[in-house]
Amino acid sequence: WETQIEGTTVAARFRPGQEGVTPFAPDVSMWLPCGLVVDGFPLPGTYQFEWYVPIDERSHRYVVTWGRRVGSEAEAAAFYAEIDTRWRDLIVNQFNNDDVAAREGMEEYYGELGGWEKERLFRPDILITEWRKLAHAHGRAIQRERR
Repeated sequence: WETQIEGTTVAARFRPGQEGVTPFAPDVSMWLPCGLVVDGFPLPGTYQFEWYVPIDERSHRYVVTWGRRVGSEAEAAAFYAEIDTRWRDLIVNQFNNDDVAAREGMEEYYGELGGWEKERLFRPDILITEWRKLAHAHGRAIQRERR
């Protein structure tokens, strides 16, 4: 939750587990090449698992599922029903579609208009910059379109 950027220490104001701090966002972890788990989303005790599978250099397939530890078949059935009736449409069709539209709307800026050089970040974006450093250091390559 703290790093050095060009000689300046940048740190999160609130850190997980810090006394007196109430979590306000779920924990998120990501692994190369294309998996994501969100702990505590959409509710505490629930996990959202996402996979991003590249098709070519401009597109990918997206798979999402949810999980929760349960103690009985009845709890499992109640969880499945809750996902189907409360969360599936809200998360997959509404939230994620808005996210996709925002990302597609930025593609020209980053891909063709020099957005990577013009981008301006602020302190909470440290997670973005650290992820980019990790991907740059350990990523194998960008999948190019087959010709």
